[in-house]
Amino acid sequence: MQDADSRLGRFLDQYGPWLKSQVRRICPRDMGIVPEDLEQEARIRLWKALKSERTLENPTSYLHRVVSTVTIDAMRAVRTDRERHARPREDTGSDEPVADEVGSKEASDPSPETSARRSQMLRFARQSLGSLPAERRRAVGLYLQGFKIQEIADISGWTEPKARNLLYRGLTTLRESMAAAGMSHEDL
Repeated sequence: MQDADSRLGRFLDQYGPWLKSQVRRICPRDMGIVPEDLEQEARIRLWKALKSERTLENPTSYLHRVVSTVTIDAMRAVRTDRERHARPREDTGSDEPVADEVGSKEASDPSPETSARRSQMLRFARQSLGSLPAERRRAVGLYLQGFKIQEIADISGWTEPKARNLLYRGLTTLRESMAAAGMSHEDL
């Protein structure tokens, strides 16, 4: 089998411009993310896939998924960094965590019944999510990861109204299937 470096070189000769255009298209411009960094990370992930001798049956589809996940990962990192810097810790003179960071004992140590019910509901929610049409599943999945509607639109290459519509329809279907099973989405 050919080495990953030569396979990557040939692959990028053919799909490099397309990769660059996809990164430029979905890179959020308001979060301080550098498109070149996303492109480099996408190339690294592609190289790793080729190194594992993976055959890419549909290269543009694979690249789109890689660019999307690289972008989502970068957005999460920016969001986490912003949240970390937005909440300064009070100096309590102790190494113990501040109470509001830990939460109450009940929240951090639920009863076995509560844990089992929550686990059952999460499994059901995942199954229900998996039964949604692909675009709705993607919109709801991103939303459940904490992305806002405009961010979902940017990541997916959709208009904001399309992202909102897919999200609301997907959430409605998810809520209805949970209600039909006697579960409430609010208990998640």
